[in-house]
Amino acid sequence: MKRLLLVLFALAAQLPAEVDLNRALPEVTLKDGRVLREVAIVGYSEHAVMARWAGDQGTLAYADLPVWLNTAIDHGNLRPIPKPKPQPPPAPAPVVAVPPVEQPHRGTLVQDLKPGSRTVLHGRRQGSQLFLRVNIEANGGNYLCECLVDTGATMTTVAKAQVPLEPTGRNDFTTANGQISMPFTKAAVTVGDITKEIGVAVAPTLRVNLLGANFFEDFVYTIDLENGAMYLVKR
Repeated sequence: MKRLLLVLFALAAQLPAEVDLNRALPEVTLKDGRVLREVAIVGYSEHAVMARWAGDQGTLAYADLPVWLNTAIDHGNLRPIPKPKPQPPPAPAPVVAVPPVEQPHRGTLVQDLKPGSRTVLHGRRQGSQLFLRVNIEANGGNYLCECLVDTGATMTTVAKAQVPLEPTGRNDFTTANGQISMPFTKAAVTVGDITKEIGVAVAPTLRVNLLGANFFEDFVYTIDLENGAMYLVKR
């Protein structure tokens, strides 16, 4: 038995060196029994990884990942250091609509960034959430607003009352409550010094603007809540 334990320990110690987290993992079996295939990890936060896999994408808690994958993540020092004593979140502050500005602000287009180039986006922390200042240019209008970073949302979505974009079509979205149809338009979205042309959904009843996965899909990113920042590396 002792010899068997030593062999198992030696095999486990080799796992981090064999796992290349820069490539899609062929198969990952979660602790709840789900089997995900072609898993690509695109970002790390304190409590979870952001990933894409065959047929879906979303957030996977470290507690649900297999031991070998958590070991590989820790071996690469990829998990942000937990904060010792987080302060209770303040009461939610209303998002103030900003009227159109005279001169649109544009940064470097994402497709013009070189692979490996790094960008830091500075924002505002509210509890366990990060808000970024965003400039949205569409249909001849230019709007400044604050957006909650929500990489679990497929598409960037704005509240109609805060960012009065005129939709040019409708699109179907998959949510936790099922399939919904929502108006959207194409827009040039600028955060910091980078700009990306993406689809932006317009929600009549939404209270908080969401900066979704379609803005970040070209980057590997890390969320740093303590410093109110996101670190992006171009794929």
